[in-house]
Amino acid sequence: MEIATGKLRQPTPWLAVVLSVLLIGLGHYYANRKARGVILWAVYIMGIYLLLGITGGKAPTGLFLLGWLYGLAVFLDAFRAARSSAPYRVSRWQTGPAYGLVVLLAFALHLCCFLWIRATSVQAFRIPTASMEPTILPGDSILVDKRAYGRGLLGKKRMTPHLPERGSLIVYEAPAGDLYLKRCVAVAGDTIEIHDKQVFLNGAVLSEPYVQHLDESRHPGRRDEMESVIVPEGHIFEMGDNRDFSFDARFSGPTPAKNVIGTVSKVYFSTDSETHRVRWERIGLVPS
Repeated sequence: MEIATGKLRQPTPWLAVVLSVLLIGLGHYYANRKARGVILWAVYIMGIYLLLGITGGKAPTGLFLLGWLYGLAVFLDAFRAARSSAPYRVSRWQTGPAYGLVVLLAFALHLCCFLWIRATSVQAFRIPTASMEPTILPGDSILVDKRAYGRGLLGKKRMTPHLPERGSLIVYEAPAGDLYLKRCVAVAGDTIEIHDKQVFLNGAVLSEPYVQHLDESRHPGRRDEMESVIVPEGHIFEMGDNRDFSFDARFSGPTPAKNVIGTVSKVYFSTDSETHRVRWERIGLVPS
């Protein structure tokens, strides 16, 4: 790649592809298709971050796959543009240092968009434990919708805590700062109690088809038997689906709703934590 300006350059197709992999649109810029490169980059940035910001990660998986196909189409088009380009004179904005500056500026913009989306709309997590089996498995990577719980457009924390619905899968922050994934079982004003592992909500048996009990023994403590608890105002009562092996509100008490950071949107990737095999059947799963 020439550093001096004014020299004639014949673009190399494979170098255009490599530059496109480094930054969408940069290969076209190298192939002297500057306007096309800027447009392709802008469409990519706006598409990815607007999709995440508007949907909170709840967009159909096919739309995210479409993003991969878009990238592939850009790589092929950069190859074609370089191969069909006539030699051109290098300007000072088409040298190695200029490309490096463009990449740094684009990376900085990517980082700003990423941090803003992460704070206001959607955040990714990888699940290390089995407390939410069989709904969420160890090794699942999930997207969490933070639109109702995160920060507003100006970055300020929402003043009024949003109350999740009963049955929703939530991620919340514990007093020590650790993050936990559980299911919201009861909300403010509800009365909840447990007898012989069966949950009663407001005096009625709660149907929980998603719960599993793997320990057949009976414990006298709050795991299997809990006296009536009224959930205070501004709080929720959460429990894990793997009911016999979950540390939750049965032991720590109701959680302030302001500590909830979001609800689970979908599983975007999954690997078996022991064999490291990709669990393709779980990708795109919307847990409930």
